[in-house]
Amino acid sequence: MNKSELVDVIAGNIGVTMKQADTIITAITGTIIEIVSSGEKISLAKSLTLKFCTLFRPNRRTY
Repeated sequence: MNKSELVDVIAGNIGVTMKQADTIITAITGTIIEIVSSGEKISLAKSLTLKFCTLFRPNRRTY
C-alpha cells in the first residue's frame, strides 16, 4: 500500500477529507521519525488482537 492508498483508506475510515487524512498521516510519520531518531522506542498494539508493531532505531557500532 502506498501513501495515496493509505490516505484514501484513512479518509474513508474516519470520515475526513483526503487532504485532512494526508495532514494526519504526515504528522504521525514525522513524529514517529523524530522520536525514533532521538533513540526512544515506540510500541503500538492493536486492541483485541495479537498484532503489534515496535519501532526503534538500532544502536550502530562505530569502528
